[in-house]
Amino acid sequence: MSSTSRTHVDGGYCIRNNGGIGSSFCALEFGQCRPEDQDFRSSRETEFAGAFRTCLSQREVDTIYLGQCRYDHPSTSSSITVCVPDKESCEAMNNVDNVDSNSTFIPASGMEINSACEVGQAVFGKCEDRCVWSIDACEQNEIYTLPLSSTTASSPPEEDVCTCDKVQVGGCKYPGVNIFCAVSPDSCDSQQTWLSPKQVEEQENRSCYLCRPPPTPPTPTVSSNNSPSATTISTNKQSSNNNMLFVGGITGGVVGGLVLAVITITIYRKRAFAKSFKAQQQENSPPPQIIF
Repeated sequence: MSSTSRTHVDGGYCIRNNGGIGSSFCALEFGQCRPEDQDFRSSRETEFAGAFRTCLSQREVDTIYLGQCRYDHPSTSSSITVCVPDKESCEAMNNVDNVDSNSTFIPASGMEINSACEVGQAVFGKCEDRCVWSIDACEQNEIYTLPLSSTTASSPPEEDVCTCDKVQVGGCKYPGVNIFCAVSPDSCDSQQTWLSPKQVEEQENRSCYLCRPPPTPPTPTVSSNNSPSATTISTNKQSSNNNMLFVGGITGGVVGGLVLAVITITIYRKRAFAKSFKAQQQENSPPPQIIF
């Protein structure tokens, strides 16, 4: 089987159901909207939504808030708060350690700002060994577990911690176009069909993930000892140029000196010849005649 093409989730948004745009924000499914006064728009609908198109970007998806689950342990009077996408995932904590406990879910639209519960910073639960969006992604007989710690993706996390780039999701299918990666059936609009992660791979030859993987750090370049470095080459070139200039200067000086000597000798010879010729004329000429 050929390898699938990896794709990430595009965001939708929540908007006032009375037609207003106040308090609208990017979201990944209907459960992140306020049920009393907001509607959800899928990523397909977001493509034609003007300013809300920014919700399609990975940068915006990374800053979408999850909800919070506060786990109160009655035996120890301790409290732990973890990031979860929905109430059902929060309630799964009630059977932790087989001890009676109480959990309270605070949806994203109702919690205080907490950057630790942004998609790009949070850690997610597992269905057995699979990183998933929520407990709804688990198959029958799979056990759902949450990371009962305050670990975030920027800690940095341990290798087996479920950061968003490891969370495989499904997608919303609209006939005739590529799959829209999405976290749950509540991410689809009325004209789309939900496909599970497995169905996306089989039918679309793609793998949908919540986030892109982090960039790979560049590999340092090690120069060979046998090859001269750029600095050495530059220095050798400059030295060669200097040597050429020095030799050229010497050669020019010698040539100039020879030319000057030839000119001096020529002038001296011309003057000597003229003086000798004048003296000879005076000897051979007749004495001057005196006319009365």
